[in-house]
Amino acid sequence: MPAAKSLLTCLAPAAFLAGMAHLAWLAGAHWTAPADAFRLLWLAGDFWTSGGNPYTDEFSAVAAAQGVAPENALWMAGPNWFPLAALFSLFDPLAASRGWFFFQAALLLGASALNVAAFRNMAAQSTLFGDTELAARLKELSFLTLFLLHAGFILTAGATGSALAFSGASAPVYFGASLLLYGAAAKHDLAGAGGVALLLLKPSIGLLLIAALGLSAYGRRAVVLGGIFSFLMAVPVLAVTPGVDIAAALVSAGGEPTNAATATGLSRLLAAIGAPDLGAVFYVLLALAAVCAAGLAGRKRTRALKPVDNLMIAIAATLALAPLGAPDFLLMGLLLLYAAALRPPLGAGLIAAAFLVWRAGDLPGFGFLEGSLYASLGAAAMVSALAGAAFFSPQPAPVRRPPPNFGDNVVLWSSFMKKRRNA
Repeated sequence: MPAAKSLLTCLAPAAFLAGMAHLAWLAGAHWTAPADAFRLLWLAGDFWTSGGNPYTDEFSAVAAAQGVAPENALWMAGPNWFPLAALFSLFDPLAASRGWFFFQAALLLGASALNVAAFRNMAAQSTLFGDTELAARLKELSFLTLFLLHAGFILTAGATGSALAFSGASAPVYFGASLLLYGAAAKHDLAGAGGVALLLLKPSIGLLLIAALGLSAYGRRAVVLGGIFSFLMAVPVLAVTPGVDIAAALVSAGGEPTNAATATGLSRLLAAIGAPDLGAVFYVLLALAAVCAAGLAGRKRTRALKPVDNLMIAIAATLALAPLGAPDFLLMGLLLLYAAALRPPLGAGLIAAAFLVWRAGDLPGFGFLEGSLYASLGAAAMVSALAGAAFFSPQPAPVRRPPPNFGDNVVLWSSFMKKRRNA
């Protein structure tokens, strides 16, 4: 389809320019107003670099006095945030917030490059990656064209606006997940380990994706190395901070109630029909159980699922079941190119669901139907499509690979030897 290739080649620069324009608008909107999440991160880094302990009431009092957090609010992130928090606390809060904005933007662009690189290496490391017409057409595009298309989609997504406005962990976690995907597709242990370390910045998501890797040798290596990296990131804090303080803060963070009005996933769908909220921990554990069950069931297939497939299912299950915020839907960026290689009805459904989530907050509302519910419905469609591809549909045709270059030489050599024997 030369026409489709030409259309995508022309569309790519326009999509990227639209994404960069969205970034510029967001930078202007938040240029003089650091987000509260970043101000809290900066304050924690300032405590750490000055020898203080943000897991105490003293931190709560300072944060409340500065209007960064409500009364009695502790720093609830893990000590592995130390390198980032300490680095940005070296600058004044406004300059640091601007630097953090551009740092997050660079992570989003880097994640798109990693996703394109993973797509080009994915066929040999995925069971569900089929020899589809769409995947073949995308592989004919240059790396730059695919990057511009992917980055344009992500940079214009509503999740990007939320992530950069709230300045939380979503951009680093999305980059970490993309790094992990690239590591799994290219069999690169250090890339996978770096991805695991970044995912652990937000354990409620990181542990779900890491669980998908436990059944493969590569996954176990990445998890062990990533755990070591994460520990090294936390060592300066662990050396001077009582473990009881850290544990109490992390337990408090895990016990935070779900905000049914803004959360997505199964809790949002159940809230729409008037069901009681069962709490964030319940839904995270439910997602973890689903990821583990899918991994175990994937081993029983005629062609067992590989780490890339398990990671994709884990991402879709996390978006569909766990109580997340709008910024966390950056993770859908990992599913875009992979969807092109699924069997046509399921792959098309997954891509359509991604576009439903893309600007869910801008879709028209009808009564209870609004942005977070649209996103939750899109996530449910994503996990349904992947479950169908993995367990309820014929297996895709294996990707055809050309014969080795030396094949003709072998045939000629055999003919030559046969003639010599007959002579």
